[in-house]
Amino acid sequence: MNFKDLHKNSIEGKKTARKLKKQLNIPSPLKAIRDMCKDCSGGSAAEVKVCGVERCPVWAYRFGRSPKKADLKVPEFDQFGNVVDHHDFTGYWY
Repeated sequence: MNFKDLHKNSIEGKKTARKLKKQLNIPSPLKAIRDMCKDCSGGSAAEVKVCGVERCPVWAYRFGRSPKKADLKVPEFDQFGNVVDHHDFTGYWY
């Protein structure tokens, strides 16, 4: 098998995966997060917008899009788990 055959198989595999994803109605990861947040907020998009659960690992992604690094504020907690301040996102969370 040469490079052209591998490339052709790769493209065909992506097309097949895309068709299957569409047939099964599988959402993108960000859409799935948005749906989860909406479900958590009782089905209300307005409640998602004002969500105060900043400890949730997907809180920054609750609008169904990836937040801009400059706009992302990371909550800072005290010893009791209360939010005391926010600081700019400077790196990865893990």
